[in-house]
Amino acid sequence: MEAYLNGEALHALGKQHDVCRSLIRIWIEKYERGEYDDDAVEADLLPEYESRIAALERLVGRQALEIEFLKGAQKRGKSAKEWSDADVERFMGLVQDEMSLAEIASDLGRSLAEVEAWSAKQFGRGLFPGSAGRASEGQEDDGPSSGPAA
Repeated sequence: MEAYLNGEALHALGKQHDVCRSLIRIWIEKYERGEYDDDAVEADLLPEYESRIAALERLVGRQALEIEFLKGAQKRGKSAKEWSDADVERFMGLVQDEMSLAEIASDLGRSLAEVEAWSAKQFGRGLFPGSAGRASEGQEDDGPSSGPAA
């Protein structure tokens, strides 16, 4: 379209792009009527919409994780209460940041075994990075769990 508007002949454009001149005329007429304006606006908005969809999908994922956590806490009653609300909230934030359980344990000032035991009771083994197979990662067990009993 730009080449035509800059004065290039239809015949030359048709040869250059291997397109029939009558098709180019149809495109020019549509362009002059403004039929392509909406398409251009929509094409500009597409990345913004895709970004918003991705953000909403992440939010839904976090909310689903929180729901599962709360269901587990409700079923176990006092198990979740032995961790302070601040610990639980911090744990959820660190999980959302995709930290390993070893990193979370360090951040919370708790042993890895305690955090693994607690998270396993709440969510089931293997849901979080680092929650399963830590021996294969070269990490050592730091003794029996001092966490809450089920």
